[in-house]
Amino acid sequence: MNWRPLAFVALALLAGCSTFAPAGQTPTVTPAPVPENTVTTEASPLPPGVTGNAVADIDELARAHVAVSSNRSYTWQARYVVNRVDGQRNTIRQQASVENESTYTYWTNRREAPSDSPFNYLGNYTEYAVPGERYTRVADGPRWEYSRAPHESARRQIGRRAASAVHEYLWIDNASVAVTRLDGQRYYEVSGTEYAPPATWEVSNYSVRAVVSPDGFVRRLNASYVRKLGGQRERIDYSFEYTQVENTTVERPDWVGERWGNATGETRRDG
Repeated sequence: MNWRPLAFVALALLAGCSTFAPAGQTPTVTPAPVPENTVTTEASPLPPGVTGNAVADIDELARAHVAVSSNRSYTWQARYVVNRVDGQRNTIRQQASVENESTYTYWTNRREAPSDSPFNYLGNYTEYAVPGERYTRVADGPRWEYSRAPHESARRQIGRRAASAVHEYLWIDNASVAVTRLDGQRYYEVSGTEYAPPATWEVSNYSVRAVVSPDGFVRRLNASYVRKLGGQRERIDYSFEYTQVENTTVERPDWVGERWGNATGETRRDG
C-alpha cells in the first residue's frame, strides 16, 4: 500500500483557528455531479496557483479564495467525518450564512471549549454578527451561555476557515485540471490523489476534488483518505460547498432578541 505522511490542521478550523488566522440540524453537504468535463490544454486563465497538471502554489490559491469570497453573500456548509475501525463515527458540521462582510451567522455542532470550562468541547455554538459587534450562544453542558464579542468580518471568521481547508486538502502534486461550467460560468475541476506536504500521520487512498473559478473561488471541495498513527486507523471524509452565492440574506435570530435583554458586553448564562 502506498502510504504517505501527512499532518492535518482540519480540527483547528473547529476551534475558530486556521493556518491563516492569529474554519437546528445542518443539511449534509453532497457535491452535485459536474457534467462533461474536458481536460484543458489551452492557454486559458487558470485559477491562481494552479497549472495544467498541479496545484503549484497552494498559498496563492488560498489567498485568492479569501479575496474572491469576500464582499459577497453566500451560504457555506462544511462537514468533517471521522470513521473509526471500531464502528464509531464522529461528525463535525459547520454552516454560515453571509449577507455581507458585517452581517452573518455561523454555527457548528462542536467547538473547542475555553480553558475554564469543565468540558473539552461545547455543542451548538452560534454567532450572529452585525456592524460593530457579535452575539454568541453556546451550550455549556445543560446551560446556554450568551456573550458579546468585538466584531470580526466574515472574511476573517468564515472565509479563512474555508481557505484553511483549501490550503490543507488541495496541496497536491500531479493534479488533473478540467474545464467545467457552474451556474453558466466557466470553472475548473481540480482533482488528485498525491498529497504533497510532510507530516506525522501515514495516509493512503487520498483523493480530492474541487470546483474552482478562474479567479480562485473554490465553490466545492471533497477530500477523503485513510490515516494511520501507531495502531490507530481512521477514514476521514471532509467536504464543503458554497450555495446561494449573491443570494443570501441574514435575519436576526430569535434568541438574540428573546434572551439578550439589555446586556452590554458581559456574559450571561441561562441554566
